Amino acid sequence: MSRVWTFCVVALVLLSGVSCSRYEEGPNFSMRSKFQRACNVWVIDKVFKDGNDITADFTSYYRNYQLNIFDTKTYTKSWTTNVAILYDEAGTWKFTDAKTKLYFGNTRGDYEYKILRLANLQLWVEYEENGSTYQLQLRGLIP
Repeated sequence: MSRVWTFCVVALVLLSGVSCSRYEEGPNFSMRSKFQRACNVWVIDKVFKDGNDITADFTSYYRNYQLNIFDTKTYTKSWTTNVAILYDEAGTWKFTDAKTKLYFGNTRGDYEYKILRLANLQLWVEYEENGSTYQLQLRGLIP
């Protein structure tokens, strides 16, 4: 009986979500691996520049922004500018820095995003550009 009791206590502690999240915004527990959660079709939900919501300005320039992260460790990114110029990008991706960052590499250059949140349908990333901090809150389209 004492072994069953010990097993139940250990199982309860493990399943209660007592764990450290790698990401500032969570989640603390997930049944899917980080790799599985990253692989999705991502679209813009919100965008912040230095803490200010710039979603309307961003989406008026980056129309139909879409980031496809594939389980083949490749990605595509596309959007249409406000003057109807189509932008397409393709390359490889990987986790870096103990899976706290997403690295994207292609023929145009390499860049890295700090992951703030990586849930099944939410990917929040942060990057620095021209002295400003940008946060992209992306929404996954594939449940």
